[in-house]
Amino acid sequence: MAEYCARTPSVVTHVHISTAFTTYPPICAALAVETIQDGAVVPVDLCANQVLGLTAVTHLALRSPLPRPTAWDLPVFHIASPDSVISGRHWNAPHVKISKTYLPLQRFRQVYGIMLSKVVHFDTGKTRHVLGMETLTGSPSFDERIVNMEGFALNVKEGYGALGGIDKYLCTQPGSTPPVDWPYRELDWGEVNIISTTDTHGWLLGHQRQEASFSGDWGDLYSFVTRMKAEATRRGVDLLVVDSGDRVDGNGFVDGEPDGHVKGWTAMQYFSEMPYDVITTGNHELYKYPVALSTYQNLAKHYGTRYVASNVNITVETAVGGEETIPTGSRFTKFTTAMGRNVTALGPLFYFKAHATGIDVQPPHEMIKERWFKEAIAEEPSFFLLVGHMSVQKEADSEWRTIFNAIRSVHPTVPILIFGGHHHVFPPLSDALQFSMGSPSRTTQIRDCLQEDARSMSLASGRYMETVGFMSVKGLDGPKDEPLSFSRRYLDQNRNTYIYHAGADFDTPKGLAMSQSMGRVAHGFNLTTSFGTAPQAYYLSRHAFTSEHSILHLMTSKVLPLLVDRPDRPSPAYTILNSGSIRFDVFKGPFTRNDQWIILPFTNSFLYVPSVPLSLVSQLLPYLNLVGEHGVLPSSLLSPSGQTTSIEHIYRRSLLSSYTSSLSSPSSNSNLSVGYVTQDRCPGLGDDTLHRPIPAVWQPTFVATDLPSDDDTVDVVFFDFIQPDILSALNHLQHERTWSEKDVGLYVTGLSANTIMQEYATRAWN
Repeated sequence: MAEYCARTPSVVTHVHISTAFTTYPPICAALAVETIQDGAVVPVDLCANQVLGLTAVTHLALRSPLPRPTAWDLPVFHIASPDSVISGRHWNAPHVKISKTYLPLQRFRQVYGIMLSKVVHFDTGKTRHVLGMETLTGSPSFDERIVNMEGFALNVKEGYGALGGIDKYLCTQPGSTPPVDWPYRELDWGEVNIISTTDTHGWLLGHQRQEASFSGDWGDLYSFVTRMKAEATRRGVDLLVVDSGDRVDGNGFVDGEPDGHVKGWTAMQYFSEMPYDVITTGNHELYKYPVALSTYQNLAKHYGTRYVASNVNITVETAVGGEETIPTGSRFTKFTTAMGRNVTALGPLFYFKAHATGIDVQPPHEMIKERWFKEAIAEEPSFFLLVGHMSVQKEADSEWRTIFNAIRSVHPTVPILIFGGHHHVFPPLSDALQFSMGSPSRTTQIRDCLQEDARSMSLASGRYMETVGFMSVKGLDGPKDEPLSFSRRYLDQNRNTYIYHAGADFDTPKGLAMSQSMGRVAHGFNLTTSFGTAPQAYYLSRHAFTSEHSILHLMTSKVLPLLVDRPDRPSPAYTILNSGSIRFDVFKGPFTRNDQWIILPFTNSFLYVPSVPLSLVSQLLPYLNLVGEHGVLPSSLLSPSGQTTSIEHIYRRSLLSSYTSSLSSPSSNSNLSVGYVTQDRCPGLGDDTLHRPIPAVWQPTFVATDLPSDDDTVDVVFFDFIQPDILSALNHLQHERTWSEKDVGLYVTGLSANTIMQEYATRAWN
């Protein structure tokens, strides 16, 4: 049985095609399938209209009128290959089977012209790759490009495939879960409209494996943006596209780059196809000099003046062998929109200090004192467009308000549109204690919005290509002393969203080609290689860390005890894990190389402090969870691992806050799927699709394996980037001796953070 990925509005996760073609009253092409619902195999008849909600229609009479296809009408056809033998007859030309009658392909094109006008044209070989299965056998002489105008590729061995409908129901990447929800209202277009992305971190393939709401890919987004640009032109309004940085670290599509190119080089070839009007840098592009240099030489040069990095410099070699320090992009840019509005754009980065040698970041509060900045903002534009990598909330390392106030001192009423990202916040100790007791206070949202005044709006559009942000502004041509009308929307990143807002035929040839090409790249990077099959799902936030459904419990009870062990050591291991280092859920089914990169992307080593008294070790975990990770160290000083960890803690607090609030709300709709429920500071609802909040319970900052009880001393094992936390705790809890870096050693060789789950899956899940 072939497995395919269908765009279905239900809980169907897999569909196995078991029969090729039958008739089913009232005369329709019926497919006997099985769906997997909550782990149970349930037989479903597509024609029964019970699960998919679709009607598959065929016509007995060739002269019967063809109804105009709608979103839920899926005519299903078979195209016969010329080398096939059907009913004992050899065909010299391709024919189409409609019910029990065959129609020559040429006549089929005439009769079904409306449907064929919707066909997505691509060749059979690429189609096989996209669907993850064979669609036709042999080399049929008819036009292969009309293969799969949606379909159910069936009966491959007999040489023909069932076709029907429009490509909108197909999952773009193999293994993706089809979205089940739809937006519930149209976008509120304004005179100026902006689509925004941020913190994509390499997730250009979208979210595969059971994350239906975010299952679109970069090709889908490209097509959506293209159609939205055309719609803006039709409406006579402006539509701009912006990105706030952080494009590497966090997904195998960037981190799994083979030798020969720097991390993310291939992914940036696709990223650069997006028609951004303003794009800036994040901090993750600056940790490694080769990545920063490649970004400067490729992405920044590609976008030209549209790549704006207002306060970041890079030192490069000159043609004569010397060095010079230059901006990594434009300090600012000025341009005129399609509708004639003048824009001044800036691209600031928070004061990031943990950058590579050869990179320099100027604090934003110093940047606004520069002569170039004052000259840039002196002239009054139609609006200021600030696209930078800083949280829109008022955090210690976010200086949006500083920049905002500098502009307001010159232009009290000019609209200011801000697009941020990053989201690093360390809550006060009182907040940390509240969370440790299970009582969440207000936290920064991954999706976020606020307004500094009535003529400005600040928006942050999520992370990991889960969200596409949309902002619109009305009233720009009105009195300058009156409030503007703003609208913001957080779009779930999937094809249902794009269909709803851009039309059923939103796909573009280039977008489809990008999707297919990225699929081939993923295969070439071995991202689809499976190391084993997870017997169940393990979640980060949905269950208590002591639950068998928790990935933290999996790590501390099985993974670490099995792999982080030294039989040659006289003392047993006690491994402490900072929970924020685990980035994602593990889903039931194949555990792939990409899953490994997503869950633990960094190369941190396992270090240890040998032979620590058990009486002292028993106090470590409670103390570490009391003070938190890295104490009050600002995010600007954190390593890539530390930055990512702090994001993960923020994300979990946000989920916990939303879920806890929903428990006391009588309006919660149990029929909705789980997803983001955003509580930002702007009026109205920002979420484009309604969801129930993702279930979440409190998680400790640190977890550990079982504490040995039969030994007087224990080896304390940990990831290298929490070494300061471990040493500080050991020294704070006693004063008889001082532990230092000299007391720390490498515990195991050949095993690191980004290989441990691969190794475990290989051993335990095969």
